[in-house]
Amino acid sequence: MQMICDNPPRVGQRFRVSVFTNHRPVTIDLFIDQQQLRHKECPDPPCHEELYVGAHLKDRELIVIAHDGKDTEELKFRIKDQDTDLVSNNMATA
Repeated sequence: MQMICDNPPRVGQRFRVSVFTNHRPVTIDLFIDQQQLRHKECPDPPCHEELYVGAHLKDRELIVIAHDGKDTEELKFRIKDQDTDLVSNNMATA
């Protein structure tokens, strides 16, 4: 499984993540400061999720977790106005 985002999340822009895998189904969960914001089930990869990043999210943590029944991948970001927002990029295999 591979999870790709075009750019880190920035205030006033859309954040988009794509998940590519051969395993089904895929779930994508978005969290803001460890509080679940969205849960999406995708039966037919590749899967995509988009979020408009409002000003109220500045300096908060965005966590994206994708799971395909075999692997899990997680991305963490600190939402800023700048391009240097990546906190960490961890990949864990279930």
